[in-house]
Amino acid sequence: MRRLAAGRLVQLIFEGGERCARAAIGWVFLPDGTLLNEQLVRRGYAKIGTLPLDSQYNERLRNAEREARAARRGLWPRQK
Repeated sequence: MRRLAAGRLVQLIFEGGERCARAAIGWVFLPDGTLLNEQLVRRGYAKIGTLPLDSQYNERLRNAEREARAARRGLWPRQK
């Protein structure tokens, strides 16, 4: 995350107000509009969890995770 956002101002948007009942859900955007959360998942550095809110970004994150799994990136190691 540091490498992707280093030296840049980011926009942090919380969904469902500042905090939902169980955890803070935030979306991090780079100045060019890139959704940093999605990039981390796509590169295999993060997995998606069950989000308590029906976010407009859920499908993007699901697609990014499918892509990372298929390519065996990061957290998705190659089968032996």
